Amino acid sequence: MAPFSPLKWLDDLLNPLTKRMGRDMEEMRQELAPWKETLVPLAPKEWELLSSYHFPQGGGRKRRKKAPESGLFGTIYQEPVVAWSYKEYPGKGNPAILVARTYGQEYLYKRMGQDVELVIGPYLVGVLLPDGRLVSSRKKELLAKIGQPNGNYQPIWIYGREAGAITLPGESLAPFPRAFAFLVEMNDTERELFLAVAILELVRQKMNN
Repeated sequence: MAPFSPLKWLDDLLNPLTKRMGRDMEEMRQELAPWKETLVPLAPKEWELLSSYHFPQGGGRKRRKKAPESGLFGTIYQEPVVAWSYKEYPGKGNPAILVARTYGQEYLYKRMGQDVELVIGPYLVGVLLPDGRLVSSRKKELLAKIGQPNGNYQPIWIYGREAGAITLPGESLAPFPRAFAFLVEMNDTERELFLAVAILELVRQKMNN
């Protein structure tokens, strides 16, 4: 994976929109940075406690005009775990950027057209394609894939192995429904890929509600 620079990635002098997206992404990263001290670190086997319930940052203060949409995902015990900020732009292909962070990692996403570029920490990892595949930026290796919904679940494969599933919004009576199901044991790299794909899908679900 290649080292990543957000400014270099988005700073295209020939396209004012990508320059604007680059500036906005840096601002969103800075706004989320203080959350690192507040977010609860989860041990590998504790990610099954993450809830898909969304609650606002800052106690629900009114969002300023044209500000990014932002929020938190926490555990079923309402502990904050994932902070995120999302912004869309007018234009062909519905351009958008998403910044998300956990206690130990940062995830950056840029959508131009149908593809979504993914950065984890300092590395440009690859591109999420419309069919749900995440392919590496250099070797075009299949890293992950999010499958079609199957009942109340949406499976995620990492390196060809089904690693778990996202629990889809449904008629659960639980006030804080679990976000994940059927999680298997994963190493650090596999877990980062799983979370990168899953966080994007959780934000999509929230934005579509």
